[in-house]
Amino acid sequence: MTRAPARTHVLELLPRRNALFRSNLRGGSEPIVANLSQLLVVLAPNPKPDLFVLDRYLAAATSGGISADARVDKSELGVEPDLQRELDVYQAIGYDWLGCSTRTGAGMDAVARRLCR
Repeated sequence: MTRAPARTHVLELLPRRNALFRSNLRGGSEPIVANLSQLLVVLAPNPKPDLFVLDRYLAAATSGGISADARVDKSELGVEPDLQRELDVYQAIGYDWLGCSTRTGAGMDAVARRLCR
């Protein structure tokens, strides 16, 4: 069964307060989303996450004046000691992280509270 494509309607254009940018193929930057109040970067403990990607998102958010934190989903799998040490470094420099599980529901209340700030 195929689904009909979702329809999007622009309801209002607002001035840009901030933006999250990515590098393009020509070495420039291009906005991928604007007017964020916060960014939660979600990673899983397995397969081993690419922390360079986490660094890039956190740096881009901070550069754009956007509050950013990390969430480790699939916390029921456990967090390896090496990953725990890395996450503790992020915490020490001001980026909160929280384990959660969409499968078991553990930590999801804290994620919801964070999103309601």
